[in-house]
Parts: sequence; C-alpha cells; structure tokens
Amino acid sequence: MQDGTKFRSLTIVDVYTREAVAIEVGQSLKGDDVVRTLNRVKLERNVPKVLFCDYGPEFRRHNNRAKHTVTS
Repeated sequence: MQDGTKFRSLTIVDVYTREAVAIEVGQSLKGDDVVRTLNRVKLERNVPKVLFCDYGPEFRRHNNRAKHTVTS
C-alpha cells in the first residue's frame, strides 16, 4: 500500500474455468479466515475433489506447491 502497510490476499481460483471464485484481502489472514472463505464457497458451489495451494515467497525454500484431498 502507499503508506507501506503490508496486506495479504487469499485468492481461490477454479483452475478449469479460470474463474476467481473468492478473493479475501486483509492485513493478516489466519486459518479461521481461510476456513470461513472455503465454507462460504462450499455453500455456493460443489466441493472440489482436490485443492492446490501455492504458498507465498516465505515458503519458497520448502515445497512451494501442495496438493490436498478435500473431504466434505
């Protein structure tokens, strides 16, 4: 941001249609925020079989892509 304040964004994209299903922005996003957003998306759409997570630069030294199976 212009005043130097950092922000985080959670973007959920349908990789098949390339649709941005949800975008959440805040100064900090916690696990509860992710769960709340995923639950909202679950109510609006079908539950995906697989989630791919692309972690930010703070995780680059580790495996930067993870694949998670979803249970409904």
